[in-house]
Amino acid sequence: MGADPYTESNLPAPSANGRDGSRHPQSFASLFDINRQTIALLMDVAATPVLDRTWSGWRMLGNELMQLEANQRESLARCPFSLIDVGLREVPDCAGCDSAPDGPIQGELMFSLMTPQTRLHHLAHAALLFSWHLVRSDLIAARLVFAMDSATTSFMARVTLSDIRRIAQERVRNGCVGPRWHDRPAVWLRLIHMARSPQNDDFATVSTRGLQLFLQELVTNGRRR
Repeated sequence: MGADPYTESNLPAPSANGRDGSRHPQSFASLFDINRQTIALLMDVAATPVLDRTWSGWRMLGNELMQLEANQRESLARCPFSLIDVGLREVPDCAGCDSAPDGPIQGELMFSLMTPQTRLHHLAHAALLFSWHLVRSDLIAARLVFAMDSATTSFMARVTLSDIRRIAQERVRNGCVGPRWHDRPAVWLRLIHMARSPQNDDFATVSTRGLQLFLQELVTNGRRR
């Protein structure tokens, strides 16, 4: 699948005016790639015979995704919301963010040759890195893409790029990273069903449904606070 695309240099720089530029389709190229890699990881987990039980929820979704045509999976990946959940609906624990990283930063590797756990770390880092850029370039888009509330966006606006890798490690270690709506398989089944719809309707339908779910999450989280 090529070299690891999740380096800072491959992510879009924030727009100079902070408004129009961030909504240009190229600004979401990183999001679409994150979604593609999420879908690929889901399918690879489903095809791997031996994995611990923490991946059981991924298997069912991966099996369903394997039934889609490549162009249908691409339509799902190009929706304007994140398919990976890195726990951005609550403020991450940033204890020790100023400390040195836990280990060396990996260089570019063939993404498909990494272990699922390593790929999960890369996905978490990529999603957090993109959210960091998006919070600074288009706050409304950041809240919709990652279902972040005001407290989380404020937190992401304060952290530095050097904090992102440690936060990603903490999120994965605490089991906070997984497919969006992993505990609601009916949602995924609905999105997958809509991805099979006619070509002229699939993108708009899946996008609309996903944004509705994100808004529902924002309202629910707001009531809990």
